[in-house]
Amino acid sequence: MRILITGAGGMVAQDLSQLVEAQGHAVRMSDRVPVEVSQEFVRAELEDPDEVAAALAGMDAIVHLGAVTWDYDVLETMIPANVAGPWNIFSQAQLSGVKRVIFASTHHTVGYHHLDLVPEITEEFEPRPDTFYAVTKLYGEHLARYFHDKFGMRAHCLRIGYYMSPSRVAEGLDRSKEALLLSARDFAQIVSLCLSDEAPAFGIYNCISNARRPWVSIAKARAELGYSPVDTVESIFGDVPDQEELTRDDFGHLDGPFPPVGKP
Repeated sequence: MRILITGAGGMVAQDLSQLVEAQGHAVRMSDRVPVEVSQEFVRAELEDPDEVAAALAGMDAIVHLGAVTWDYDVLETMIPANVAGPWNIFSQAQLSGVKRVIFASTHHTVGYHHLDLVPEITEEFEPRPDTFYAVTKLYGEHLARYFHDKFGMRAHCLRIGYYMSPSRVAEGLDRSKEALLLSARDFAQIVSLCLSDEAPAFGIYNCISNARRPWVSIAKARAELGYSPVDTVESIFGDVPDQEELTRDDFGHLDGPFPPVGKP
């Protein structure tokens, strides 16, 4: 399969590209700025439909990781990248005959449930986004549903947990990582399962490894996709004790100022 992976400069894309290539797929990478990668690379601004169309030309599937990941200037930065961008990905995929899109969503779509200290949140919980970034990810999930229902596109949304990049592992274990950790190979596994014809044609799935005391449930991914994560706290961090349980006070940052300021 020929797969476009957007967000080539982010922490996830290059790990994923190598693991997907190892499964026998051909990979093209894309980002808004030049990125040194071993695969074919096409520069594309997500808010430009013509550039998006050029990036996905000839592809069989898209893994859309490209986004602004925190709350910067909403009108100038967030909406072009995270609202216009997904629209262009899905609409240009439809126009170009690309039948599969995997959309990177986030556990932050249910972040305010953490204030209630709810464990193992399922995909059926009411959305409670904790950032504008998470609001845009819910929008992307609805786009995926729309393009599936209207056009028959195979569309899957993965609510990614705490991705264990080398720098995050080096920082050490904390309660958030213990509850939400996601390894590169487990993410590649669930992406591969979503690319399979055996997977349901549409789905929203929590996406973490075998976390201790998980904040989100992966029962749906196990049942519908056959997801079977291999990594654990121990395989990533070694033999470490359970972290202290968080209290509502640990989520005080959710009451931060608005509007957000700054640019990436």
